[in-house]
Amino acid sequence: MKPAKLSLALPRKIELAQMEGTTDGPRPPSNCASEQLAKINAMPQVKRPLTAEQVYVRGSWAINDQPWHNGYRIETPGIQKIAELAIGAPVQANHDTYSGIDALPAGRIFDGSLARRVDGSTWALLWAWFVETDLTTELVQRMDGGAISEASIQILFEELECSICETDMYDCAHVPLQMYDGKPCEAIVRGVTDFLELSMVWAGMAKGTEWILAASRAREAVPAERMLAERSQPYWGKLFAGQPRPRVTLDESLFAVQQTGAVELDLFGSQ
Repeated sequence: MKPAKLSLALPRKIELAQMEGTTDGPRPPSNCASEQLAKINAMPQVKRPLTAEQVYVRGSWAINDQPWHNGYRIETPGIQKIAELAIGAPVQANHDTYSGIDALPAGRIFDGSLARRVDGSTWALLWAWFVETDLTTELVQRMDGGAISEASIQILFEELECSICETDMYDCAHVPLQMYDGKPCEAIVRGVTDFLELSMVWAGMAKGTEWILAASRAREAVPAERMLAERSQPYWGKLFAGQPRPRVTLDESLFAVQQTGAVELDLFGSQ
């Protein structure tokens, strides 16, 4: 079976060309430790040795094992697989890989690990390097200043399993985020096969994603272990009610609905 593709960002288009601004003022800190620089220069994509002054290093709490806004979830073994597969993958803007030069990578991932945050969630913590240019200086300034604050991943996987009946989510009658005998239905992503890219986005589908400096890791990460949390959101039923559920990416589904205006989506709902 061909792996399914999943992008985890709420829909909105941002082009790198639209991020033009001033890079006047102090240069952002490189934040590149000596051991990180050694890993970067060992990456096969690097054709000439880089110095710490030539790169920016930033981390990302990229994806976790908790329910997302749409009722999907990846269990901890899948998060571990993502941390392993992500090394070498590009950093993009809003999952854009089609817009010419603006779709070329802004950075690339050189390290990944499993980490637990203080709220009990287990994450793939990814580290990326950005070669210093006017564009990346602008992007890093926006990350450090909080304007670009969330992240989203794009992966391939083998199966989407219903947490209620443990069958293929596309074939069963259950709807993610709906309650069945007091239990919320979740769409469990099984068999992560590839990591395509990490994106800077306006809002991630996973709750709590962010871009960080190195100091944030020691403050928030503790030894990894799994702990589940519940999040409720009315989404899937409205989108696919009375229709076969197509094997498309989340972004494609939302874009189609936005274009046709056929369905009113309440992405955030009432809390």
